[in-house]
Formats: sequence, C-alpha cells, structure tokens
Amino acid sequence: LGLRGRTIETIRQTSGVIKCHMQEKRDVDKWGPIHVQILGTHECVEACVKLINGVLVGDHTGIGHSTTIVNIDPSVVGKIMGHKGQTIKELTETTSCYIEIQQYPEQGVTDGQPRLFIAGPPISVDQAVTLIERFVAAPGSRLETVLGPGEISRPHAQHGVVPPPQSSNSDNFTALSSALSAIARASTGGGSNNSSASSPSVVHAPQQSTRSTSPHNATGSTAS
Repeated sequence: LGLRGRTIETIRQTSGVIKCHMQEKRDVDKWGPIHVQILGTHECVEACVKLINGVLVGDHTGIGHSTTIVNIDPSVVGKIMGHKGQTIKELTETTSCYIEIQQYPEQGVTDGQPRLFIAGPPISVDQAVTLIERFVAAPGSRLETVLGPGEISRPHAQHGVVPPPQSSNSDNFTALSSALSAIARASTGGGSNNSSASSPSVVHAPQQSTRSTSPHNATGSTAS
C-alpha cells in the first residue's frame, strides 16, 4: 500500500492498468491473504502483477523506489514507536517514506532481531536512515529535538506546504466592517466630490540494503 497509498498508486500508473485496488484489511484475518483487484488490458495486468510481486519481496526498483533494512537494538523499539505510534508516524511524515517496525516472525523476523523496513524514493530513504540514526543516538524521546533546518515533523511538511497564518475573529470582523463602510461610502457618494474614487476592496478570508544502528553508536553497514 505504501505511505498514504502512494506505492499502490505508483504501481497502477507505472503498469497502466485502470484499477489496482487492495481489499480492506478489516475484511480479512490479521495475517490472512489480502486480495488485490486489477482491471486493465492483458499486458497491463501482467505488468501490474509483476510489479506487485517485486514489491512483496522488497524490490521496489520497478516503480523507481529503493528499500533498506535498518537493524535496531530492542531497547530503542519503544523510542522509535513512540506513544501510540506517534513517533513512527512523525518519521514517515518528515521523510515521506514508508517505515515499518518489524519484530515478529509474521513480518519475516526469525532471529529475534528488530528492524526497520524503509521504502521510498532513493534520496528520501537515505535521508530517513540518517535521521533515524541521529534520533536513536540522541538522548530523549522527542523527534523534534534532532530535526535540522527545513525538517518539520508535521503533515504539512510532507510536500513543503506551510499552513497559512490564521486570523483572529476580531481581525476578520475589523476587515469586514471596513469593507462594508467602503461599499456604503461608494454607493452614497460618501460626502466626497471625487467621482473617480477607487472601488471598495474585496476581503478574502484569510536497491535493498541492510544497515544496523544501536542506541549508543549510529553506525551501519551496507550489503547488496
């Protein structure tokens, strides 16, 4: 599925199918199979299936993405997860990557070694690994304490969109009153002999690799 459904949408666009829809998780067992409905020409459907199978084994190159595995110490799983998953959510929002904590056999972990699976555009994946290593090595549990300039752990930072400043009710009322007064003066002449007075203003409401990191040393190794 990917972050906000981006992976499956990229698969759809890349393969050229008309529809690529994943069955809702609530309709299946927790670890049971999930069906994907694909609609399109035979060639496009075959291409879509190939891309999906690639993603399932960790190969995202077909859609221009890369993946990496970062091994983490069991003692920092809670720190990375955060209260009710808040920190891992902030990490995904900040890096624009799909990040998943894997620590159970059902997730492919058979040696008890917790890890992070990260997928996304290559540059974003590299930045995510760097940020995670910096966060793990730093004291405290707040992600914002290790964010650098331009890194904002809020949904608005995902596409570099900064929310507009919110005007107070009193400011809106003052602006509206001024506009109404201007309209009234224009319609009555406002006691002015200047017939060319300006019009009233309009007010607008405002490839896969494995890395390791520890809570003390943010070092890693990369393997093909």
